[in-house]
Amino acid sequence: MTRRDADLRALVSYNIKRANSATRGGVERVLGAHGLRRTTYSALSVICGSAGLSQAELAETLAIERPNMTQIVEELLRAGLVDRSRAKADRRAYALTCTGQGAERLSAASADLRAHDAALVARLTVQERDALVKALQQVETASEEVWRDDPVSAP
Repeated sequence: MTRRDADLRALVSYNIKRANSATRGGVERVLGAHGLRRTTYSALSVICGSAGLSQAELAETLAIERPNMTQIVEELLRAGLVDRSRAKADRRAYALTCTGQGAERLSAASADLRAHDAALVARLTVQERDALVKALQQVETASEEVWRDDPVSAP
């Protein structure tokens, strides 16, 4: 059968979009069962793995605009999953740390997400899965470079 989107299917960016659209709902369901969203899970994961980082560092790590990161951190604070205190090195900044409840929630959500992720790539060999992850990371890096170096596309 001829695909109506055959020309689009030749584009890496289109295939990434399709894969993201296909996987988004399942990931949201898995995380939603733990009271998390993709953004709050990602932030919680980084905070729990890097105690004491600032909101600015968290925003940079996750490539999220600072105003949006503030909302995400506030959501985690209200849920009791992270704490925020003045940073010892820079009293103008806040340090984020994971609470015990946050670590427990992250652990449970991560286990379910790993199982879901494994189901998504069950048709791939370990080598194919590793190659896919590496290729996607290379596409991300190249995209950042193209965006930065392209005066027409750059903001």
